[in-house]
Amino acid sequence: MSDNKKLLLLHSIAWIAAFISPFLLSFAQLLSFVLFGYLISIFGHIIGLHRYFTHASFSTNRFWHYFLLFCSSIVTLGSTVAWTAVHLKHHRFSDTDKDSHSPKHKGHLKVFFGYFFDAYDVEPKYAARLLKHPEHKFIHKNYFKLLSAYVLILLLINPVLIFPLWAFPTVLSVIMGGIVNVFNHWNGEVNDNKLIAWTVAGEGWHKYHHRHATAWKNPFPDFSGFLIGLIRKAQ
Repeated sequence: MSDNKKLLLLHSIAWIAAFISPFLLSFAQLLSFVLFGYLISIFGHIIGLHRYFTHASFSTNRFWHYFLLFCSSIVTLGSTVAWTAVHLKHHRFSDTDKDSHSPKHKGHLKVFFGYFFDAYDVEPKYAARLLKHPEHKFIHKNYFKLLSAYVLILLLINPVLIFPLWAFPTVLSVIMGGIVNVFNHWNGEVNDNKLIAWTVAGEGWHKYHHRHATAWKNPFPDFSGFLIGLIRKAQ
């Protein structure tokens, strides 16, 4: 089974869990789990995968490095190597037919759901920097085994943990990534959108990001940048 099909299977399970969650959880549980999943998605997807591992926009100590590596792995967007390779290729070929994220060339629905439609092509050469580190190589090689083991452990401890610690972070990561990739590249041109910046933790400043890819902080509002500032102060 190809990596994209494996991701399709895992994403499908996460979406099913999200859809049935209102029938299994109280309103208080549902609200708190969604908010917790949103925070994990921010740490794993936006701060970890995007700003730290891919663009190396800030440095951390070992604790935060491995915390972000863990969060990045459980949001089910692929290994740090895979995500970095795809995203850096996106920057190089932005809004062309070689851009895996381009809604103009790939289709809006296809880009929104990403891995569901095999829209991502992973070329490890774009992540050569990460491949020099053993932890990234190990996770890339064993990503689906490790993620499956993680989900199984959650189920064995308490099935309810699946919602805040995996399903919601995964679904929210797909949604937030889809919003940015589609609406911030509408009509084949990169743009900034303040409403998206509010809802997707600062990622709506996408034109700014393409011009300042290694900046750890975007213009206000940028909740991810605020959290990175706290991480920098905590070291």
